Parts: sequence; structure tokens; C-alpha cells
Amino acid sequence: MPHAYVLSFDTPESAWAAYAEYADPDLPRIMLCDTLSDEKAEALAAARIGCSAVRLDTPRSRRGDI
Repeated sequence: MPHAYVLSFDTPESAWAAYAEYADPDLPRIMLCDTLSDEKAEALAAARIGCSAVRLDTPRSRRGDI
């Protein structure tokens, strides 16, 4: 799921819900969580929708000391 897909919806939640509903049922529901909000908040919201996993594409400036 690219950032452009998420940005084409009003909210990340609407993007994830549409993907969950319309994508091929055999595809895993991996939601991109970091586009418009905090990664933790978006990951929790994606979990409520029923994702298989989340993808974090966190910028280097927010990664801490890993």
C-alpha cells in the first residue's frame, strides 16, 4: 500500500477500510501506518479495522537510536 493510496482518501481509516473490503481476499491486509499521524495511533486504528499487519515507513529523524 503506497502513501499515494492513503492520501487519495479523506483519512487513513477510510483507505484501510476500502482496501480491506475491495482488495482480493487472498491478499494479506497490511496497512501503511505513518502517513498523516503518529505511527502508534495509526497502527492501533488499523488493528481495529482488522489488518493482518502494519507497515511503518518511519523517517530517520523519528527512529530514535536503533
